[in-house]
Amino acid sequence: GPLDSVGFVDLTDRLKAGMETDARVAGISPDDALKRATERAPLGRLAEPAEIANAVLFLASDKASYVSGAVIAMDGALNPIVV
Repeated sequence: GPLDSVGFVDLTDRLKAGMETDARVAGISPDDALKRATERAPLGRLAEPAEIANAVLFLASDKASYVSGAVIAMDGALNPIVV
């Protein structure tokens, strides 16, 4: 399909499905939906699967033994949180 090879990010099945849904709702192509999502991202790109996996690995490791609860935004600063 059109989202099979983007170059700068490997799309997971979940991301492909999300872009296809966004495209259908907006009446645009999946490629255009991906372009819009990327342009909205303050970091100028979408997360790579390894970036999400690294956070999960940390939380599952002994290095996070004192973490008892947290909200970790994995959205590339799309929703800034001020504490």
